[in-house]
Amino acid sequence: MQTHAFLKKWFLVIVNWTRELITPSQLAWKWATNTIITFGLVFILAEFYSEILHPYSSSKLLGFLVNLILPMLMGVGFYFGLHLIKRTPKNTIWAIILLVPFSVGVLDGIWGGKGSVVFIGTSLFALTLTVGSGAVLFKGGFKFTDRKKAFSFFLIGLLCSSIIFYNLFGAQDYPNPNIKTYQLADMTLPLSDPSLPGTFKVKNLTYGSGTDLHRLEYGKDVDIKTTSVNGNHLVDRWSGPVGWARTLFWGFDDKTLPRQGRVWMPEGDGPFPLILIVHGNHGMEDFSDPGYAYLGELLASRGNIFVSVDENFINSSWADVIHPFKRGIGRENDARGWMLLEHLSLWRDWMADESSPLYGKADMERIALMGHSRGGEAVGIAAAFNELSHYPDDATLAFDYGFSIKGVIAIAPVDGQYRPRNRPTPLNDINYFTIHGSGDGDVDSFAGSAQYARNAFSGNNYRFKSSLYIHEANHGQFNTGWGRNDFGGFSGWFLDTKNLISGENQRQVARVYFSAFLEVTLNNRIEYLPIFKDARYAKSWLPNNYYINNFNDSNEVVLANFDEDIKASTGTLDGTIISAKNLSQWKERWIKMIYDDNDTQVLKLAWNKKAHKEFASYELNFGAAGLSLNENNILTFAASHAGNDTLPKDFDKRDEDKDDKSLGLDWSIILTDVNGKEASVQLSQDHLLFKQIKTQTRRLSFLFYLPDSEAIMRHFSYPLAKFKEVTPALDLAQLQTLRFKFDKSDKGAIYLDDIGFSKK
Repeated sequence: MQTHAFLKKWFLVIVNWTRELITPSQLAWKWATNTIITFGLVFILAEFYSEILHPYSSSKLLGFLVNLILPMLMGVGFYFGLHLIKRTPKNTIWAIILLVPFSVGVLDGIWGGKGSVVFIGTSLFALTLTVGSGAVLFKGGFKFTDRKKAFSFFLIGLLCSSIIFYNLFGAQDYPNPNIKTYQLADMTLPLSDPSLPGTFKVKNLTYGSGTDLHRLEYGKDVDIKTTSVNGNHLVDRWSGPVGWARTLFWGFDDKTLPRQGRVWMPEGDGPFPLILIVHGNHGMEDFSDPGYAYLGELLASRGNIFVSVDENFINSSWADVIHPFKRGIGRENDARGWMLLEHLSLWRDWMADESSPLYGKADMERIALMGHSRGGEAVGIAAAFNELSHYPDDATLAFDYGFSIKGVIAIAPVDGQYRPRNRPTPLNDINYFTIHGSGDGDVDSFAGSAQYARNAFSGNNYRFKSSLYIHEANHGQFNTGWGRNDFGGFSGWFLDTKNLISGENQRQVARVYFSAFLEVTLNNRIEYLPIFKDARYAKSWLPNNYYINNFNDSNEVVLANFDEDIKASTGTLDGTIISAKNLSQWKERWIKMIYDDNDTQVLKLAWNKKAHKEFASYELNFGAAGLSLNENNILTFAASHAGNDTLPKDFDKRDEDKDDKSLGLDWSIILTDVNGKEASVQLSQDHLLFKQIKTQTRRLSFLFYLPDSEAIMRHFSYPLAKFKEVTPALDLAQLQTLRFKFDKSDKGAIYLDDIGFSKK
C-alpha cells in the first residue's frame, strides 16, 4: 500500500509539473499576443507601402482591403464556432466527430470532397434544427417566448430540409432540344443483324486453379486446372495489413495470382477466333466476370471462343481501408493488362499440347481483346505490352508475347491510371473501338477518346478506329451484374438514374457494335464498316436513341490534324497553307473534356455575323499544282460544337445558355480547282452539327464542380462525286483549295480535327 501511495504521489507531481511547463502564464500570453499583433501590423503596413502605394491605384486598394477584411471575417466565424462548441454537449460533439468524416469519405466519389462537406454540413444543420426545435415545440413545458423562437427555428429547418430532399429525390431533366427533334434516319445496311445469334451450338467450361475458396466453378468443379503467375512486379501494395486481408480472403498473394476464366465456345473442330474480355473495378467480393454471359452466348453462337477473365482479386474492397493512408493496391491497370497476356499464353500452350481438351480449338492468328472500365484501359495496355520485350517500368521483368492481336474494344474505359514511364499508353496499327454513355456516373468523361486519339496507323494493312457516344447510357449496364447504379452501396442512392436507357437497350447497342467490330476485324467483313462511321447505317438494329460516331482509318491522307507544330498557317500535309477571314476566334488547342484535356489538338473556330459584314471562312490551299484526287475519294473531318468553352468577346454568353431554336449548326464546304472552278455542298448533306449533350449524373448536381457537357467529335464525310454532281467541270485531279464558309448559321463556335481525304 505504501508503494502504491508513493507511486501515486510522484505520478501527480510529474503531471502537475508537466502541466505547469506546457501552460503559459498570463504574462507570457500577454507578450506573445503583443508580438503577434506587432508582427501582423508591420507585415500589413509593409505590404501596403510596397505594393499599394508604389504605384497607387484605387482598384489595388480595394483588392487589398478585401484580402484584409475577409480573413478577419473568417476569424470572427471561427471564434463564434469555438464559442458554439463550448456550449455544445460533449456527446453531440463526439457524434459529429464520428459521423461527419466518415460520411464525407464515403460520399467523396459523388461530388468530391468539397461538395460532400457542403452536403453533410447543410443536411445535418437542417435536420438537427428541425428535430431539435420540434422537440422543444411539441414536448411542452416552456414559456411562450421559447415556443415562438422554437417555431421559427422549426420552420427554417423544415424549409431547408425540404429543399435538400426535393433536390435529392427529384430527378433532373437537362434540356437538349436538338436531341428531342433528332430522328435517326433509316439507312440500315442490307446485311444480317450482327446482334442475332449465329448457327453454332454453344458449350461452356471454366479453367482455373481448382482451389478457389469462393466459387466452385474455379474450385473443385473446374474443367481445366491452370498454374498461377507471379504479379509481384506489377501489383503494388499487396503487403502489410491490406495484403494480409486480401490473402486471408482469397487464399493466395500477389506472387501466386490464378489464371481463371469462363469460356463460351462453339461446338465443332475449329479453329475459332479467340476473344478475351476483362471486367473493371468493382467490389472484389461481388464477382464481375459472370456479367458478360450475354456477349459470350452471342459471340460463341457466331463462331468465336469467348473468355470472361477473372481478375476480381485485384479489385477494390472495404478491406483496403485497413491501412488508412495507403488504400487499395495502387493503380493496377498494368497488372490487369499483363494478366490478359498471361491468359493468352495459356491458350498458346494449349494449342501446342495435343493432350489438352482445347487443342486446335483457338485460332491464335485471330485474337481480339475487350475490356470494361479499368479493363477498358487494360486492353490498350495489353496491346502495347504485347509488342515489348520487357516491362517498361522494371526491365528485370521480361516479356515473351507477340500475339496476333487484331483488335481492341474499350467499354467506358478509364485512361491514364497507368502511364508507362509516365507517358500515355501508345497504340499502333490495331483496330480500336471505344463506347461510352452520357449518363456514366463513374467515368464522367469520355476517356476512351484519348486512347482513340493516340492510336496511330503506319503499316500497309488496312486499320481503323471508331468511337460511339450514347445518350443516357450509363457505366454499369454493359455488365449485367453491375446494374443502373454506377456507385455501390449507399453512394448509389445519390446518382440520378431516372433518365437512363434500359439495361436491355444498352446491351443491345453493345451486341450490335461489338459483334460487327469483330466481324470486320477477325473475319474481314468490311461491309459492316459504315456503322462505325454513322449509326444511321444500323438504324433498324439499334434502339431509337441519339448517337455520336467518330471514325478514322489508315486510308486517309491527312491535310490538317493540328498536332504537328505550333504554326496556325500551315497544315499537316507538306505545302498546305491555311488562311482565314472574318473569324471571331481562330486557334489550335487541346480538346477540353470534363475531367482533363484530351490527347489531341484541334482547331477552334468561332464566327458571329453581327460582328463582321462578310461571311467568315477558313481555307486550306494545296499549292499551285493542287492535289490529284478522283471520284473514289471522300472528304472527311471530325467536328464538335465548342459549347461555352472560352467564347470570343463578341459572343453573348447569355444567348449561348438559352435553348437553340435551330436544329444545329450548318455551313458550306467548297472545293476549288486550279482553274478557279468551284463546287459547294452543305454540312447538313451529311449531318447538322448539334450542341453538346448536357447531362448530370448526380442528384444535387450543383455540388459537383465539373462541367455538364464536353466536346464529343462527330465524323463527317462527303464523297467527291457529290461535288462533281454540283459542278461537273470541277477538276478533281487538280484541286487547289478546301474552304469552310460559315454562311448558313449566324453564329457558332466549333472544334475541327482530322481534315483529310480518304478513299472507298
